[in-house]
Amino acid sequence: MPELPEVETVATGVHERIHGERIQSVWLSRYKEPFKTPPAEMAEALTGQRIERVHRVGKHIVFDLTNTQWTVHLGMTGRLLVSSSAVPVPPHTHAILSLDSGRELRFVDARRFGRLALHPVSGAQAFRGPGHEPLTISATGFRILFRNRKLSIKAALLNQTLLHGVGNIYADESLFHAGIRPTRMAGRLTREPRPPPRRPAVDPPESH
Repeated sequence: MPELPEVETVATGVHERIHGERIQSVWLSRYKEPFKTPPAEMAEALTGQRIERVHRVGKHIVFDLTNTQWTVHLGMTGRLLVSSSAVPVPPHTHAILSLDSGRELRFVDARRFGRLALHPVSGAQAFRGPGHEPLTISATGFRILFRNRKLSIKAALLNQTLLHGVGNIYADESLFHAGIRPTRMAGRLTREPRPPPRRPAVDPPESH
């Protein structure tokens, strides 16, 4: 399953290619699994919207549109393709957004574990994901987040309602570099005191 850096790469690439374009029409497949919002409602809401920005929130790719947000979770095998309308549609395509440039944004997902959803916004309300953003949470907020948690630190890192965006690979790597066993209870970890600063070496005085 794609993790935070991979999702960031996809979101950035899609933004660079299609931001500012308008959605002319929408086609959605007959499979219900990818759609958290009813397909007919989604197609109607997306049609005519301008793509203002594409960015990442946790493991979600978020499309900021004229007056709503569209979120894409890639699941295990999901892909977002920006293609010419003349390019044959690949198998397992579940959404095609036709853009005013003549290109298409296609969501392809062989295993159908990905998810597409609408998030109407009003004023400052916007999709913020299920948990805290690991790249912006403060050190104090990070400690508070796991205080008194009665589960392993690895399970806590993978819990998307606590810290969204972290997956198995990066949880393992971060714990390895920190020298923490993945099975340690999150609520029992303590902050190690910093070692005293090392004095600079001083050469002994020369003897005469």
